[in-house]
Amino acid sequence: MARDWQLTGKKALVPGENEVVQAIRAALEAEGAEVSTGPDGNIDIIINAAADIRDPSSTTLDSDSNSWAADMERCFEGPRRLTHDVLPGMIESGFGRIVNVIGSFEPMHFNSEFAAWGAMAAWSKSLTREVGKHGITINAIQPSVIDCAATRSQWSNEDLETYITKRIPSGRMCTPEDIASLTVYLCSPFARYVTGTIIPVDGGMGRHQR
Repeated sequence: MARDWQLTGKKALVPGENEVVQAIRAALEAEGAEVSTGPDGNIDIIINAAADIRDPSSTTLDSDSNSWAADMERCFEGPRRLTHDVLPGMIESGFGRIVNVIGSFEPMHFNSEFAAWGAMAAWSKSLTREVGKHGITINAIQPSVIDCAATRSQWSNEDLETYITKRIPSGRMCTPEDIASLTVYLCSPFARYVTGTIIPVDGGMGRHQR
């Protein structure tokens, strides 16, 4: 028998249109949540997953001032502002779920995008201290390489196969549905004691690299 995740009637804000966002939106709707792409009254759940991972190969020297500002806005400042806008309603209702889907911030090299993900991770943890007493949880999901159009546009099939074989014990990329399934759990009342965490969804890649 399928589990009832008790999300019926919960109002979820899930902005963006990438494949991960679409999978999360579909999963929440399947559990009865009322999903919107923009703020509309009080919000119970907000998912920050709209920022695609764009150029993991660039380095610090490749990142000029404009790219630093753009990546901080795209990956951190934009989601932070949107979350702050809906927090008062969550505090008033005594319930809130914030899930941030972030990229790696522990790379072999460093660039503006990784810095922005690091800021998002630190903010996710620190905000927990401020709002946890109001029944609000904040968690970040950190996937490995995602099987989506954006990834396949940046990698050749041969390079992807080599990367997966060498670095991901599960032998495949992360799918948008892998992320969506965990998101549903984190948004449910069953995850009320899970907060301030960064959860890898990486097929064992992080452990394998140690």
